[in-house]
Amino acid sequence: MSKQDPQRFLKYLEAERKASMLYRSLAEASDGERREALLELADIEDEHAAHWVAKLEEYVRGSVVVLAFISKGYFLSANCQRELKAAIDADPES
Repeated sequence: MSKQDPQRFLKYLEAERKASMLYRSLAEASDGERREALLELADIEDEHAAHWVAKLEEYVRGSVVVLAFISKGYFLSANCQRELKAAIDADPES
């Protein structure tokens, strides 16, 4: 993996999450088959987002050093929690 991969993965992840939110918002204003189709599209975008999360976790696990900058909301962030877990799982002895 290249050094640019995490930025690219984050960009794709953000796009997938935004698309999912858009489809869910449109579904709220719709009914019937259109609503169901929009919810299916949102679910597909969620699956795509999960792919990019997995790629980020893979990148973290392959890193030699991972520095966690703990901020006030760090442990409230699902992404930060996943990254930290991936780093710990990669080397539980550290």
